[in-house]
Formats: sequence, C-alpha cells, structure tokens
Amino acid sequence: VRTSIIIPTRDRSEMCREAIESALRLAGANRREVIVVDDGSTDTTPDVLAGFGDRIRVIRKEGVGRGAARNAGLAVARGRLVAFIDDDDAYFPDGLQQLEETLESSSEEVGVVYGRPRYVRRDPTNPLLSRTAGGLGSEGWVLPQMVGANFVVMGNVVARLDAVRQVGGFNPDLPLAQ
Repeated sequence: VRTSIIIPTRDRSEMCREAIESALRLAGANRREVIVVDDGSTDTTPDVLAGFGDRIRVIRKEGVGRGAARNAGLAVARGRLVAFIDDDDAYFPDGLQQLEETLESSSEEVGVVYGRPRYVRRDPTNPLLSRTAGGLGSEGWVLPQMVGANFVVMGNVVARLDAVRQVGGFNPDLPLAQ
C-alpha cells in the first residue's frame, strides 16, 4: 500500500459517500487504502459505509472527536504515506497523485507536503462554481504563517506515516484545526 487515506465522519452519510467515491475513483486507487472512521453516527452512515464492502476499511468509535478519529485511522494505516480528507470534501482526479509524487521525490527530511485547495460551492444553476485558495505559505519552516493564516487544508496534505506517528498524531483536545 502506497497511501492510506483517512476519512473521519459522523452523521454525514451522503457527504461521506461522495468523499469516499472521490478517493476510490483516483488513478492508482489499487495502491491506496481508504480508512473511514465512523465517530458514533446515528444516521444512515453505517449503512452507506457497509455498501462499499471490502473496498474500504471501517473503524467505529463513539464520539471521540475528529482528532482522535484521525488517530484511530493512523493506528491501523498500512501505507508509507498518509492522506486525510474530511467527510465533506472530495478529491480532484490528479491532486493526490501530484502530492504523493512530490513527497516521494523529496528528501527523507521532508515529512509533509501540501497543495493549494480549490473550494467548490454547490449551486443548482452552476454546480462547479469555484475559487482557488490564495495566500499559501512558502517552502521550508512555515509555522509562523500557519499560525496566522491556517492555510493548510487537510484534504490537500500528504505526509509520511512515520513522521505523523513520530509527532504523536493529532491533538484530540483541539476541536478545529487539529
């Protein structure tokens, strides 16, 4: 497995379905695993997840929060790389592959790469009305810019699994911007 894609979800069955389908449609999907962490859904999410059969791995938790749900996915991930997508996001066809290739061709000292997100707003009259995020930080040490602008979006991150595990994963006490 090249990349483990981790999707935390709770009570968003239809949005989650779209996120999963976008991950499964990616070129090279046979070299990736999709791990969905259902964080105590009370809607039809368990049924939607069951409909994917063995094409995804499902972990069930009970209201642990998004950070802890991501950590549960990290605990079982088998890929060298890990990617994260929220249940209300979707991948464009080639975005993940570009990030994977960038990280794999980088020095082992590089633990994370990120790309520019594209925000798509659903509108019945224009379903792909969108804009590309601006103001991304530069290369290298970007912590000061991240603290001020929070420009890294989880759906546009690929990391080395070992690096994420080395720093202890996600802080489960943070409800946003884990």
